[in-house]
Amino acid sequence: MKKEHWICGGASCEAPLFRRSFWLDRTERFQSARLEICGLGYFLFYINGKRISDQELMPAMTDYASVLGCETTYPVWEERSVHRCRYLSFDLLPYLKAGENVLAVRLGNGWYHQTERIAEGKFVFGLPKLWFELTLTDADGRQEWIESDRQTLWHPGGLLKNNLFLGEVRDLRKEPEGWQDPGADLSGWKPAQPVHAPETLLEEQTCPPDRVIRKLYPILIGEHDGRKIYDCRENIAGRVVLSCLGKKGECITVRHAEELAADGTLDFESAGGSDQLQQDHYICDGRIQTLHPLFCWHGFRYFETEGPCEVLCAEVIHTDVAVTSSFSCSDPVLNWLYEAYIRTQLDNYHGCIPSDCPHRERLGYTGDGQLTAETAMLLLDTKELYRKWYQDILDSQGAETGHIPHTAPFLGGGGGPGIRGKGAAAGGIYQYVLLLAWIAGNDANFRKNE
Repeated sequence: MKKEHWICGGASCEAPLFRRSFWLDRTERFQSARLEICGLGYFLFYINGKRISDQELMPAMTDYASVLGCETTYPVWEERSVHRCRYLSFDLLPYLKAGENVLAVRLGNGWYHQTERIAEGKFVFGLPKLWFELTLTDADGRQEWIESDRQTLWHPGGLLKNNLFLGEVRDLRKEPEGWQDPGADLSGWKPAQPVHAPETLLEEQTCPPDRVIRKLYPILIGEHDGRKIYDCRENIAGRVVLSCLGKKGECITVRHAEELAADGTLDFESAGGSDQLQQDHYICDGRIQTLHPLFCWHGFRYFETEGPCEVLCAEVIHTDVAVTSSFSCSDPVLNWLYEAYIRTQLDNYHGCIPSDCPHRERLGYTGDGQLTAETAMLLLDTKELYRKWYQDILDSQGAETGHIPHTAPFLGGGGGPGIRGKGAAAGGIYQYVLLLAWIAGNDANFRKNE
């Protein structure tokens, strides 16, 4: 029973914290405890202080709502066919205990609330918002519900800024102590504000999630004006993990780039230049702790650090798609080409879409998707990814003309959508991906919308 009680924090808070306490006399009487949850744009959640899911950047991106009111660099004349949001489900039964239990959630902007972007306009669908429903079922089938209602409390967090393209600013001094834990000090916490549910379909996410797939250990290659420069030795989509060693109030900055300039400093041009630096800032609270961005990834090989920190590793993050092929021959160039393709394709899977690049635009261009689909289906287990993206393409069609735009989900993009549905754009993706899926042997459910 989805009552869809959506809540938010303050109007000026980009990354609010929420906690919902509930008390259980004993847990043995319950046979299941199923949490259904959606946080827009992204969310992280904890139960009794523990993060129980290794999924990142939840939920997968979709056509959230009407784009007619968004700031675009060209006219958008037509509504999309379907708006859709995904919720995720988790089994909480092993983590519940007698007494007070706390479900805690941190929200981020994701694609839902992007206020800064150097190209293709701003797409803001509303403030970050949260819905959840925890269903407790006993042996007799009787059910109790814990919901995202006004018993849920909220508080501003230390994440002051979070942007997919520009990175994050996090002030560790402003994080409420033990906010995810039972028995926390609730001074300053307020009841969450009810908001209208998004005018969208709310469906369970069944496609593969984004995860930390690999860890790399960068090498220090130089220093310039107090900034240490590191090399991951391959281009990745992901994040840098640091140990914070600063005193209270000291700052740490991390900047990312794909290339080096002639003088050995970072060259930011490929990701947008100085107008769109991929950088993260941390303000220390005096405690040693591990830090990394929470709601974004960066595209980079090189990075620089400034401030009191130690680099622990770099984490590669992308949609969890298995490599189902292998290649080896006597020519090292061909072997490198295969490995480089695999890394490149995987680095461009986020939110279960195939993107054009993991830094500058990050969009599901339907033209680029046509070019890469055949090779991807041959070498990777992409069935569920393309099933999800195919649904995104159908959702993004114009409600009146059926025109397929040049990105799906439709979030702008270079090239424009054509003139009142008459431009060819990249609409051939509709038939082409379907044909490739057929040839690749994907099951009939993939083709149900043919």
